[in-house]
Amino acid sequence: SCTVKTSLTNTPLHALQTLNNVTYVESARVLAQAVLKSDAGDDQSRIDFVLQRVLARNATDAERDVLLRGLKRTGNQFANKKSDALKLLSVGESPRDESLDQVQHASWASLCLAVLNLDETLNRE
Repeated sequence: SCTVKTSLTNTPLHALQTLNNVTYVESARVLAQAVLKSDAGDDQSRIDFVLQRVLARNATDAERDVLLRGLKRTGNQFANKKSDALKLLSVGESPRDESLDQVQHASWASLCLAVLNLDETLNRE
């Protein structure tokens, strides 16, 4: 048997660890897959889908704006270098849905990873 225990810290190293941890990256990828396969029809609804699942609330207008800008930025980056998108989508053991566009999937995985790395997600206050 195995018990997973997350170390508690608020240092920048914690963010570095979670952004590169296979479990977090794979979780973000699978959450992104669920977002893209959901009934949410536009990016704003998809962002609310993510925040509802992770934080049990919708995004504020300011959060939504930041996340939409990040989504656009990573979408452009992955469109210019599709090998990076595929690299991100290959993290973890669970198979990815090959029917999803890899650039869009990787962009949403990046957004989901950012939400999973929020202080609000990681810490109970």
